[in-house]
Amino acid sequence: MNHASNYTAIRLAAIALGVALFASCGGSDGTTADEVTTTDAAATTVVGGAVTTAESASTTVAAPVATPEPTETTTAATESAPTAAPAGYELSAPPTFDSLLENQKSDPISDPLPDGQYWSWDYTSDGEDVSFTLVQYFVGDACREQFGDGDEACASDNDTLYSPSASVTLADAAATSVVACCDEGSFVSYRVSTGEFTRLVAGIAPAPDAPAGFTFAPFGVVVTVQNGEAIAADQIFTS
Repeated sequence: MNHASNYTAIRLAAIALGVALFASCGGSDGTTADEVTTTDAAATTVVGGAVTTAESASTTVAAPVATPEPTETTTAATESAPTAAPAGYELSAPPTFDSLLENQKSDPISDPLPDGQYWSWDYTSDGEDVSFTLVQYFVGDACREQFGDGDEACASDNDTLYSPSASVTLADAAATSVVACCDEGSFVSYRVSTGEFTRLVAGIAPAPDAPAGFTFAPFGVVVTVQNGEAIAADQIFTS
C-alpha cells in the first residue's frame, strides 16, 4: 500500500471515530441526542445527529376577567313633607269691646297677675309658643275718664296705659281667633287652632285650609288669663 492510500485510510478512520464520539457523548453544549431545547419561537430536536426544528404550538391563555367589586347602592330616604294639621278657620262673629272688655277697659296690671282679661299690642312667637306683653287698654267713655278729652287723648276713641305691664304665654289648648279684612273694607273673624295662631304670629304662611286670600295682621288682642297663663287670645280690629 502506498503512502496516499495509507493517508486516506487513516483520515476515514479518524472521521468515523469522531462521529461515534459525538453520537455517544453528546454535542459540545452538553445536550444529549434525544433532548429537546425549546425557545419562545420553536423546539429543536437532535436525534442521531440529525437536527429537526418544529414550530412550537401557540397557546393562548385568556386574561383573567376582573370581578367587579359589589357596588353599594345607597337609597336616599325620601322624607315626605309634613302635612299641616287642619287649622280650623271657622267663621265666627267678630268679637267686640263690649263683649270682651267689661266697662270698656281691660283689667289693670298687678303683681301677682290675677285672672282676668288684658290687652296686648305686642306679642311674638318662635313657632312653638306665643308670648304676650300685657298692658291696660281703654275705649269710649272709659278712655276719656282715664286720659281726659284733650286733643292728644283718645284720638281714635281709645288709648293705652303701657305701664305697668306683664308677660304671659299662650296655653297649648287655648281658644284663639284672628281677624281678616275683606275687599269691601269690612272685617271678619275666624276661630283657628292654637297651633295655627302660633304659626301665624311667627310669620309662617297660613295652612292650606285658610280662606282664599287670607293674610295675617298683628291687630290688638284681648288676652284671657287664668292661673298665670293665656287660655284665650282674640284679635280685634282697631283704627
